[in-house]
Amino acid sequence: MSDKKNFAEGALFKNNRKVTETDYDYSGEITIDGQTRWLNAWINTSAKGEKYMKVVVGNLKVPKEQKVTPSVTPVTSNVTTETSSDTPVDDQIPF
Repeated sequence: MSDKKNFAEGALFKNNRKVTETDYDYSGEITIDGQTRWLNAWINTSAKGEKYMKVVVGNLKVPKEQKVTPSVTPVTSNVTTETSSDTPVDDQIPF
């Protein structure tokens, strides 16, 4: 085996959920220098009738554990409630 590291490596898989003619034929991902990007590919025919594959490399894929989630800041209330022991309590509920 060679000790040479791959510069880029990826895989494409057939799109079994293709609905329209413009939907991609294959999809997958490629890792280039440790950064993973998505791939989409279409099988096309040139004006001369030759088949070829058009490939689009997309944005970086961020692992779920690295996705930024908005932080939630607890809301505190400045409202105070006053109770008085001098106020009589009506324990009878009128229903």
